[in-house]
Amino acid sequence: MKNEVYIIIPTYNEAKSIPFLLGQTVKICLEHGIDEKILVIDDNSPDGTARIARDYKENYPHIIEVYQRKEKLGLGSAYRFGFSKALQEKADYIIQMDADLSHNPRSIPRFLETCKNSDLVVGSRYVEHGRIKNWSLPRKLISRAGSLYAKNVLTLPVQDTTSGFRCIRTSCLRTIAVNSIRADGYGFQIELLYLFWKHGLRIKEIPIEFTERRMGKSKFSKKIALEAFLKVLELRKSN
Repeated sequence: MKNEVYIIIPTYNEAKSIPFLLGQTVKICLEHGIDEKILVIDDNSPDGTARIARDYKENYPHIIEVYQRKEKLGLGSAYRFGFSKALQEKADYIIQMDADLSHNPRSIPRFLETCKNSDLVVGSRYVEHGRIKNWSLPRKLISRAGSLYAKNVLTLPVQDTTSGFRCIRTSCLRTIAVNSIRADGYGFQIELLYLFWKHGLRIKEIPIEFTERRMGKSKFSKKIALEAFLKVLELRKSN
């Protein structure tokens, strides 16, 4: 049976948040009659994230899949793997979500409804009614500057270019060279967005409330930020 939506959740050391996220996601999908498959793609987390996710899978064996990789391969690699699975299963839509509870599963029905008339829906912190909770001012400034930099250099029609909460029409992945994306983190999100725009696909933004993680450690680093900065320049030169 074809699943309407593949919800792809890359994880690394998210043992504290993954049970709540899976529970809330399954609950919301059941309430709204969404036929979903949840893919947890774990990079061999030392804190046992994969084990906890597999324990939770026992309650929903036909909904949740857990893939534990042998080493830390990164967010971009996880999404490429998840996209391939969704394409193989001919899912209608893909939801990209972070595992740290910064993305509220209650937004999933709104993403899917909007994606009926678009190809990529970006959950935006920087459009009207978008919000960020519990971030310091410096962290907000860094994020906003990064999004504006990518938007202006690449002339992208999106305010929040680094957002990781998205809905994709799966069939559109066949028209872009998604496997050519080697960046991780923000760089991956920016390049994926750029490829959709470059191929003339329909992109929309909807407001979300982004909440800083309540547990665990942030994956943000200077290395990730630098990679994204250089990726934007590389894409600009190739245009």
